[in-house]
Amino acid sequence: MIHSPRLNPPFLHLASVGRSSLKKTGDWQRVSSQKLGTAPCLRRMVQHVLAGASCAGMLWRVIFFRRSPSSRQARTELLVDADSHSIEEVRQAIHCLEDQGRNVRTAVFAAPGRADKKTWAVFLRNPAVRFRGIQRTLDGSGEANDEAISLEMQKLSQRRDVGCIALLTSDSGFGKVLAVLKTRGIQFLVLVPEKKPLVIKAYKDRGLEVLTLASTSAATGSRVRAILHGDGTGSVTLADLHPGVFDEQQAERVRNFLTDLGYARPSFDTGRVYLPPACAKFWFTNALGSLTVFPPPVPVKEVMLQSLQTRSWRRYEHQLAFCLPTSPRSKLTKDWVKAYGNRQARAVYKGGGPFILPDSPNLTFQALKRLGYLDDKLNTDEFEAMLCFTNNSHNKIVLRQLHLLPDPADHTSDVKEKLRAAFLSDSCPCQWLCMPSWNSQSGKNVELLGILERAGALDGSAADSQEALFEVMQNYARQEDLPPMRSFNGLLWRIFRHEKKDGDPNLRSVLEFSR
Repeated sequence: MIHSPRLNPPFLHLASVGRSSLKKTGDWQRVSSQKLGTAPCLRRMVQHVLAGASCAGMLWRVIFFRRSPSSRQARTELLVDADSHSIEEVRQAIHCLEDQGRNVRTAVFAAPGRADKKTWAVFLRNPAVRFRGIQRTLDGSGEANDEAISLEMQKLSQRRDVGCIALLTSDSGFGKVLAVLKTRGIQFLVLVPEKKPLVIKAYKDRGLEVLTLASTSAATGSRVRAILHGDGTGSVTLADLHPGVFDEQQAERVRNFLTDLGYARPSFDTGRVYLPPACAKFWFTNALGSLTVFPPPVPVKEVMLQSLQTRSWRRYEHQLAFCLPTSPRSKLTKDWVKAYGNRQARAVYKGGGPFILPDSPNLTFQALKRLGYLDDKLNTDEFEAMLCFTNNSHNKIVLRQLHLLPDPADHTSDVKEKLRAAFLSDSCPCQWLCMPSWNSQSGKNVELLGILERAGALDGSAADSQEALFEVMQNYARQEDLPPMRSFNGLLWRIFRHEKKDGDPNLRSVLEFSR
């Protein structure tokens, strides 16, 4: 048996030598001869083992435990837009990745105040979860979370200790940046809820690996039906529960059918086609009567059946504005789940029903009137109607995605044309948030009365009529030095905005433009 000196010092020296300097056999020989001294047996043994480049590479990985970035043990960074996903969905995404044997670290992107929410504060105690508070954009130039997530993905793609970047999203808007970053050789995974089949398809079409997440809600179907009538008006009704799941083969057939006729025009940015609005325009143009446009799989199936008929269909030549009004979404109660099915279904039901309008120079104001921002009583100011519409958070997001968000330098005429283009667009779901009609018993009115009462501006008869309440609101606005408003809706928006400005960390800046 050969007894040799301890190997620790020489091998520790090898660890201190740069990897690039150890690629050549001569370098290995130089190190062994200089650092292993004159022990001939030991020197010959090491030189023999390290003679081949492949052996050297193997020894390097075995001794120093060098991990390849593509290894299953390399860290997976999960990025989450918490404005779109619940804690349950985030947990589900983490478990999905961990079930693959991944070492997951999660970054949650949200407005700074989200970390103060009780349920989120508990969730964020997990040492493998870090919170990224993102200030809301002040100039309305972009989605704060989206921009921060895109920048983070670019940084992570350059790190050697990150083996995979995973993104939890319900939006197909990241497709382009992911496709570009994928060329750097790092692995990307996109996790999408199964209730977003079009988003799933959009990422798969870009060659990205997609993991689908089952719904975390017990209420996945819809009891609401939104019906577009042959004259362009609409209504809503309640019916049996519909699962709301697309048949992909049907959807693909309808997509091709409507594309050939000019109704389905892919978004320039994402390549996505929104089928329900395209179906509605096809149905209306060809005078086929009433069509159920919500839940979304229903119109797709109806158009698929029509596509099987051999007849001459009218092409899309005269532009139409399709709209499915929705109300603000709120947390579902058990009674609401039983009545409507899910949050989106309730929002559609409260929206009152879809409508279609032909294009015209006055299309913007016609649409705003149908959406409740204009009327013939206390809401006749067109400038304030557009101000309220564009500053609604949901509408603002859609306008930004369409690159039609008004600019502070814009005037009424400029904004009017941008909104006209938005209403005619084929690149969005056409679900615009409506302005709730005034009702003395509505939650908004009760909230307003509370604000006025706390300020000492309320008298006993103010709630009897909208006109009387409007006068009290004007007095309150002068007392609080708010910008003067000519309409009930405009003043209502200003008051709620003023009330929340110091207490809502998620509140975005006001998008202003000129009369």
